[in-house]
Amino acid sequence: MNKVCQQCEKNYDTKNAKQKYCSVECQHESYRKPKVEKLKTICNFCGEEFFVMPNKLIKNKGKYCCRECKDSHQKIIYIGENNPAYGVKQSDDKKLQSSITLKKLWQTDDFRKKIKDGMSKFIENNGHYPGQDSKTKEKRNETMIERYGFKHNWNGKYGERKCDKTTIELYGKSAVQMLVDYSHFYGKKTDIEIIFEKILEECNIPFQCKYRIYDKNKTNFWYREYDFLIVNTNILFEIDGDYWHGNEAIFENLSDFQKSVQENDKVKENFAIDNGYKIYRFWGSDVKNNKLDVKNKVQKIWEKLN
Repeated sequence: MNKVCQQCEKNYDTKNAKQKYCSVECQHESYRKPKVEKLKTICNFCGEEFFVMPNKLIKNKGKYCCRECKDSHQKIIYIGENNPAYGVKQSDDKKLQSSITLKKLWQTDDFRKKIKDGMSKFIENNGHYPGQDSKTKEKRNETMIERYGFKHNWNGKYGERKCDKTTIELYGKSAVQMLVDYSHFYGKKTDIEIIFEKILEECNIPFQCKYRIYDKNKTNFWYREYDFLIVNTNILFEIDGDYWHGNEAIFENLSDFQKSVQENDKVKENFAIDNGYKIYRFWGSDVKNNKLDVKNKVQKIWEKLN
């Protein structure tokens, strides 16, 4: 039967009466269309304007432009009696029910994946594991001395934590190695991507996030995804997290994982070049700490196109 693609509106032949699109590319492109128009509002903490879904405003949500603003504001307003949880004590039955619920959550793949993704994002943003920075370690030692009179041997009897010994026996890797080996969840923007997106907006540059270049032959992969594309051009931007992509200005000795990510970056870059695109890369630390320099570089790239 002959049908019309709901994305590109071209005619195509198919045997499937339920098929809506002429290709996988059109199907994926249709997902990018916003189902509901977002509304402009103002962040309760920093005062910056941002866009939010209407249903969040109805539910009295969408008050902050980012998690950082939300956390910073609540640290100020949720003090003492102003905190909804202040003075609230849970009964033994409530504690038991919470324990049962949490155990069930940990048995689901989705919950474990969410925890792993959160851990990976923290490592990428901070360059170390939670609780492993010098300030936290010092505070932990002070607490141990204050409460128990001695420092805790965090390395344990076997030179690693008990859970690491278990995972090594079962999978041949420590728990930390298994976490680092876990791949990115590409559906969400990182904080450095959000900052770079604001830079493009400030420069009035039309862009598309998560732009995909498809392999017509589909031999090694179906497509490769890039952080940003300047609309109607061949210019791509990749925003690389310092830890994840191995910024050698920060990490003197790269891990095997970081080296493998860099190899994958080369494959992506060569694939884009072979398809007529040009890539500009920025480190996450530069986007965060040298925003003006990054903005000037982006502005010059945009001016050359016009």
